[in-house]
Amino acid sequence: MIAGEVALVRLIVRCDGEPGFAKLVDIMRPARRRVVNGGHADRPRVDKALKRPGLPARKGLLRTVRQPDLESGLAFHRAVPSPASAAGARSSPFGDNSGSDVGLAIDLTTAASVPLRGPLRKLLGGGFTFVGADRLVGVDRDAPGKSLLVSFPGGERIDQLSLGTVHVAPVTRGNYLLIRPISNYALGVMDLSTKKIFMANKQSAFDIYDQMFVSERTNGELGLYGLEKSEMLAKVVLPRNPLGRLRVATLSPDLKWLALSERTRGAVWNLAKGERPYLVRGFRGGYFADDGAFYADFPKLAPAERSVARLDLTSRDVVAGAEIKDARATQQGPFMLVTKPAKKDGGFDENVIMEVRDVRTSVPLWSRPFPKEAPRVWVDPQARTMVLSWLVSASAAQAEIKSDPRLTNRLATMKEREGDYFLQVVDARTGKAIGRLLIETGKGSFRISRVFAAGEWVVISDTQNRTLVYSLSTGEQKGKVFGGKAAVSSANPLLCIENESGQLILYDLGSMEERDRFRFSSPVSLAHFSPDGKSLFVLTARQTVYLLDVSSLSR
Repeated sequence: MIAGEVALVRLIVRCDGEPGFAKLVDIMRPARRRVVNGGHADRPRVDKALKRPGLPARKGLLRTVRQPDLESGLAFHRAVPSPASAAGARSSPFGDNSGSDVGLAIDLTTAASVPLRGPLRKLLGGGFTFVGADRLVGVDRDAPGKSLLVSFPGGERIDQLSLGTVHVAPVTRGNYLLIRPISNYALGVMDLSTKKIFMANKQSAFDIYDQMFVSERTNGELGLYGLEKSEMLAKVVLPRNPLGRLRVATLSPDLKWLALSERTRGAVWNLAKGERPYLVRGFRGGYFADDGAFYADFPKLAPAERSVARLDLTSRDVVAGAEIKDARATQQGPFMLVTKPAKKDGGFDENVIMEVRDVRTSVPLWSRPFPKEAPRVWVDPQARTMVLSWLVSASAAQAEIKSDPRLTNRLATMKEREGDYFLQVVDARTGKAIGRLLIETGKGSFRISRVFAAGEWVVISDTQNRTLVYSLSTGEQKGKVFGGKAAVSSANPLLCIENESGQLILYDLGSMEERDRFRFSSPVSLAHFSPDGKSLFVLTARQTVYLLDVSSLSR
């Protein structure tokens, strides 16, 4: 780093819980002055304990958010309305920055107010950024096409810019402006000399330094490029970080392949070889087929339309399938579940048709109309079962119950029916009904957050952080334990749940007696039994895989 140019280095890396992915966070430090939009003060005060300037607070109206200035050690304060005073803030200059021309600038070297001249007060309310120590771009909230580049703090007009309702940010070095978002892109780059957007990027993480720019690549790497020709100069894979919320987590039947996807990043691992053949953008469903390929539902990302792509695990070839045009279509392992209104311009709450297709070929396997209320649907790809759920009070549930004498008699014995459920389990491959049962909730004291059926067992995760186990053949509740992320082996038979962060407990499904427990140093992201029930696969948030021998635990 060159001495005296500390302010030029403004990029830090923040891991965001995506596999092999991080974002770039731009900390603006062009000078020791800061502007506060929506703030108000007769004079700044100094927090003696922290040696940082601040704002006088009105009781119940303001809370102060501090943004550190890494160059000076001082703080940039902005005033935001307190949640407790949202109603009163409507008539206050502090309450709505977008409708207020009140602003405050503080010189952090002296903690003195800096007068705002010309159009500065108005520009601060629409969003602004420094593009140098003495220049500022402000978005005109009333007429974004007439936004301005002005001097600071004088407020003299330098140029007029055509901007939309966007977020603007500076680059580290160069006469450019970053605009987020634009059209079909997450980011655009405007040359302030020509006032034209000459570059667009699908990823928001981006910065320019002289004749180079850095950008997040679609596979999660960071790339360094030449600005003139966009040629790659270097690339780097960031260190792994803890897993966040997984949109997809699926294993091959032999436990040799693993696929995970979060919101923006996905990957496929060969666990036998310790290799990651695919690092791709996020997908919304996954299935390891017996033809040596992985099928994944990739959402639309212009110019590519949404489709199920085939990722060959041997040749590493990727082939996109036919475009998915259905509004309600979700991949559930080997199945594509599609729901359509039965009538033109109809809704999805009632009178719908549910169709199940082969995810590899898009060939329909079966369909079923629901002329009354549409059910909630859960699919267990491993067991190839589907659970349909209605409230007992729904007319669709009443019709199903009346057709079953056993359920009719059971319903007659249920005193409190408010919030109770009717469940129907079907074979996901054929749509044929396997069983039905009623779930009592104690006047709606809990709701079903997840349910699946495996063999004789129906397992429910509820909103009280409990796992409830029922017999599919009799409809009786067999057990109830605290914890979630349930996994079941009907072959062994065992139940696995995480009852606290990083702790798995295994129960015998027949007796609901505890058989063993395992503790891990980080939360469990995935627990999955092998088809024969002899092994338990565990993936932790630290991206560590464990394969446990549980063959001797059942009795």
